Amino acid sequence: MHVCEHCDHQRSDELSKAIHLRLGYRGYLGNLDELTAKRHSYIDFAHHLNGILFRLLRDDFVLEEELSVFVGRPSATPVMRADSVLVTSFGLFVIARISASGLITSDEQRGELGASHGLGNREVFSYQDPTPVAGALKLVLRDLAFPVEAVTIFDNPACQLAKTLPLNMLKLCELQHFLRVKEEQMRGFYRRVDTEGIYRRLRACCNRPMQGKH
Repeated sequence: MHVCEHCDHQRSDELSKAIHLRLGYRGYLGNLDELTAKRHSYIDFAHHLNGILFRLLRDDFVLEEELSVFVGRPSATPVMRADSVLVTSFGLFVIARISASGLITSDEQRGELGASHGLGNREVFSYQDPTPVAGALKLVLRDLAFPVEAVTIFDNPACQLAKTLPLNMLKLCELQHFLRVKEEQMRGFYRRVDTEGIYRRLRACCNRPMQGKH
């Protein structure tokens, strides 16, 4: 089926203008207790994450906490969110964190996973898939020839991941190898870019309404 490139570009441009990105918690978490609990739960994860990233990338990365996506009014409730955004010279990675135990398996329902804790003991839980957030970020930054990917990280070292899970679902201890592979893959398709330059572009796109390209 033939798709008009002009119409497709026009639709993408209109959608990007309706998308608003926000880094951090400002504006929509009005409950101070909720915000405090959320920050405390993230601190330990961020500490381990930064340690892994520094061993692999030294100082050539930026890790930002909390990315929210709004459609329509930027003051509305976010339709999507992710825990972190990792900026590297070979890609942007939108990260969701899951703290779960047991054997993690996929579930028939979209946005849900299963956790088995023994014979006949299986619970189903919801999670926030970072893929739509990565898609929104990629749309806003579509004029850049730069990869944007979603990653879900399980930070409980005692959990096990079923082999049927997507490859972008991994344990925290597997992140270093995952990024090494990604860097090698990107080397043949994209030129390395200035991490700080990409970070400045990300900041420019966040915390204010999109007005097309910047």
